[in-house]
Amino acid sequence: MQLQFSARAARKCQGQAPTPSQHHIVAKCEAPITTAIRIGKYHMTPAGFAVAVIAFLALSRWRPKCAARARKRRHRPEPTLWDHNGSVKYLVANGSSREFYYQKPRPGILEVGAHPGSFLFQGQINKRQYSGTAYIFNPHCGPIPFEVKGPILDDDERIVLTGHAPLVGRNYRPYGSYTSNLEFRRLNTNDG
Repeated sequence: MQLQFSARAARKCQGQAPTPSQHHIVAKCEAPITTAIRIGKYHMTPAGFAVAVIAFLALSRWRPKCAARARKRRHRPEPTLWDHNGSVKYLVANGSSREFYYQKPRPGILEVGAHPGSFLFQGQINKRQYSGTAYIFNPHCGPIPFEVKGPILDDDERIVLTGHAPLVGRNYRPYGSYTSNLEFRRLNTNDG
């Protein structure tokens, strides 16, 4: 018996009850395609074979990348918890990349637009110095970026970042700046 793989046959496989004349299609849908091809039970058209080859090549290239990403994720260190002005943040370190996110924002910062998962800092570490972009929150404008940098202090227990944060009016335009010091203190795992 010859059976061609076709789009019509595939549609018949998708959750519809088979009629007596369709039992051969249901059998094909339930059997792995590679087994059916290997034992020669079903024959493919040249177009069907080309589609199968393309799918095989795409999947064989995709799987190693996914496996490599999964390995990288498994070996990333756990985020550490930090206090900053009464809010709990978590630090994600990936190579030289560093990112602080809000985990438990304090009430005042919630009111101006920060929420759990909001960025506070995104940057890099180089020779025990952080540099990158920090964000202040404005209830009218949302997060506003500004550049910061600073050292790691007290045996990796404290980070102090300094930069010029913009003063922004209700019309969303900056009208000045002020020196902002962002101090982060590492929390013990049972503190957060």
